[in-house]
Amino acid sequence: MKTIHDDRYQALIRQLVAEREQRSITQAVLVNALARPQSYIAKVENLERRLEIVELADCL
Repeated sequence: MKTIHDDRYQALIRQLVAEREQRSITQAVLVNALARPQSYIAKVENLERRLEIVELADCL
C-alpha cells in the first residue's frame, strides 16, 4: 500500500492543513518560507504527492 493511501498519513496531512489554516498561513506564504513551488504544497495537501519525513522536518 502506498503511504498516501494510508489512513494515518491522510489524517496527518489533514491535521497539518488544519493547523496551517488555523494560523491563517496561506499556501503562498508557506511557499516563500519553504522555497518550494506552490504546486508542491498543493499536491501534498491534496494527497497527490507524498511528504517525506525529512521534508517535514525541514518545515519545522
